[in-house]
Amino acid sequence: MEQTVAILVRKTLFSETTLFCTWVSERYGKVKTRAQGAKKVRSNFQGRLDLFQEMEICFERSQKSDLHSLKEVCMTLPFVPGNLSSYPNLALAAYFAELSEAVLSAPDEPAPEVFDLLKRGLRYLRESPASLRALIHFENCLCKAMGVGGDPLEMLEHYCGRLPRTRSIALHTLV
Repeated sequence: MEQTVAILVRKTLFSETTLFCTWVSERYGKVKTRAQGAKKVRSNFQGRLDLFQEMEICFERSQKSDLHSLKEVCMTLPFVPGNLSSYPNLALAAYFAELSEAVLSAPDEPAPEVFDLLKRGLRYLRESPASLRALIHFENCLCKAMGVGGDPLEMLEHYCGRLPRTRSIALHTLV
């Protein structure tokens, strides 16, 4: 059984009761899990799998794939939406999460600096209004964390293959 602090960046309905979750974690980088029965009324995961929340997760590694089995979730900080309830902040949080996931192409590869940056970015968006300055700062810091220099947009686009679509949505809300 593996345990780490992680931020939920994506969840996808797989079946009537199962969710696939993608996490950016402190210890393992990008982690993909299957939350069996998460949508059931009496599930242990009920009300705990909120996007952009920092949690301590326990998962059992799969021997066959990079999709592991989520066993337990524990909130490390209480859910405080703050400014994340505003559309511009939510759009920017989605961009931060998707970009962080994109730069972590290999699963289970430690990237504590990316986790820390995402954590700080989301904390900022809970306390302050979204801004173009915050978007640019996040991109610059992410390039530094990855050890690449030059124009951040070019570097991120080259590194990820393409910039996430959520960037244009976030920019549109900031204008």
